[in-house]
Amino acid sequence: MRNILRKALPLLFSAAILSCNPSNPSSSNNGNNNGGNQHQNRAPMIECNLAQNVVAEKDEGGNYVVRTREFAVISFCARDLDGDKIFYEFSETGGTKPGSFSPRSGQVDQYLMGTVWYAPTSVPAKEKHTIKVIVRDESGAEDIGRVDIYVKP
Repeated sequence: MRNILRKALPLLFSAAILSCNPSNPSSSNNGNNNGGNQHQNRAPMIECNLAQNVVAEKDEGGNYVVRTREFAVISFCARDLDGDKIFYEFSETGGTKPGSFSPRSGQVDQYLMGTVWYAPTSVPAKEKHTIKVIVRDESGAEDIGRVDIYVKP
């Protein structure tokens, strides 16, 4: 199954880039630029709505839902206006047991990156897991994107 995913991921990520909209980011850019003569490092930007770049089922309320032992594909578009190399790292909060990521972190390559999030092997009842991606440049400036995924038994 994982070998199939590795072959399918480039296609899924390519399709996800079509939904990226640089004029409508859903991220919280923490960079600053004082507008003066001296250049300050600007934070990298997640340029697409992370919640629109998830490949998973949705429930009647529009929430992403996966069953235990299933997976969701999460992708994002990011760039750095200063041209710095940028790196990403996924993490997760919520739920009684964590899921896992493949890959969890790396360098942003050619604007679009992503991960496969594997749901936990068991949960007592439907529960919310918040998936977070941090993109950070070499100077430590960062931007954060989040999406909620519900896991059900």
